[in-house]
Amino acid sequence: MFRSLRILALTLLLALSGAYAQGTSIFTFLLVPPASGLNGQAGAYTALPTTDFLGAFFNPAQLGNFGREKNIAFQSYTRKTDWLAGLSLSDVTFDSRGLALGYNLESIFPDMPLSLGFAYYSGTLDLGTNIITDNNGTVIDRLDAREYYSAWAFGVGIDYVLRFNLGYTLKKATSDVFPEKRNADVYDIGAQAILPVMAMWDEPYTVFNGQKVSFDVALGLALVNNGDAVNTSGSVVPERLAREARIGYAFTWGLDKQFEGFSIQTIKISWSSEARDELVQAGQYTAFPGNIDIWDNMILGKSSADITVHSGWSVTVLEMIRYQRGHYKGGGFPEFVKTGGLSLSSRGLVNGLSLLLELPALRTANDHFEVNYFYSWYTGGNEALNGTAFSGINLSIHGF
Repeated sequence: MFRSLRILALTLLLALSGAYAQGTSIFTFLLVPPASGLNGQAGAYTALPTTDFLGAFFNPAQLGNFGREKNIAFQSYTRKTDWLAGLSLSDVTFDSRGLALGYNLESIFPDMPLSLGFAYYSGTLDLGTNIITDNNGTVIDRLDAREYYSAWAFGVGIDYVLRFNLGYTLKKATSDVFPEKRNADVYDIGAQAILPVMAMWDEPYTVFNGQKVSFDVALGLALVNNGDAVNTSGSVVPERLAREARIGYAFTWGLDKQFEGFSIQTIKISWSSEARDELVQAGQYTAFPGNIDIWDNMILGKSSADITVHSGWSVTVLEMIRYQRGHYKGGGFPEFVKTGGLSLSSRGLVNGLSLLLELPALRTANDHFEVNYFYSWYTGGNEALNGTAFSGINLSIHGF
């Protein structure tokens, strides 16, 4: 009786992640990554620490990192993303925005190395106007189809030799596509451990005219999109959510130059890799970590028909410009899907101006306010994703 709704939805969702063709997952729009500042590194942020609160999408434990350094942040797309741009579906878009609050309790209680982070973010996949026809092709109705979620996330960070982070996210998801409206309550849990290697030395290690060396090693894991099966009309067996296991590790290296009253990180290089597995097989949920092999998939980065491996690197210069590259392969992606990203921060720019102009007011402002612009993109490896790009802006307050 009706034409394109199921066909369009299935086409979009399979293009999103061929890895999910092996199960019977629904609500796969929950896997669309909203973080315009992190997608350029293939979204490999299960382990790699970030103060971007949308890192909670990859691992809710990231909010422990946000609380260590930030107090308030707001992020929004500067324009809607043309989702699956390679299919030239001009009315199919994705949009996201969010707000976060954080606080490092150690700033008030020196003996309490505890940080807290809270975030709200949303994602909307607009599938455009869909036409319903009868068997003769006569238009009988038009429906605006979309899928969307609201997420409330919480993270805690504990500093005791290592930096430990734990996080939890609750998502309220709605799919208004088929044309029945379906709702699901979904939650994510995650953990992170970060070893600041150079901080273990009594004296800082310096190179190149006294620049302080930093080097961190991190491990992370997350279980995302947990929830009950969803009953749909016409389905004999309840359908499963796009539950996924993620395990990864990361390295970060940097140099800090100390000036009078403040310091500048002259360069920061990061590398991260993680393995992901859909925890739905033959219509049934499987236990964490699924088919992930720690040595082959996580450490060596070998992908397979079941396991998708995401890897990427980034270089940040003078806390002002960050360039990212990444790729992922495995599951339903037989070829590498390549990603890239570019970020600009007011922090490095204002630091440079304060040095040149010797204006203390600029340094004070920089200690509390920061503006970031993000742009990331997909290239190659998947015709549907090719050309899909994300742009966003982040405003943050910190140092209180």
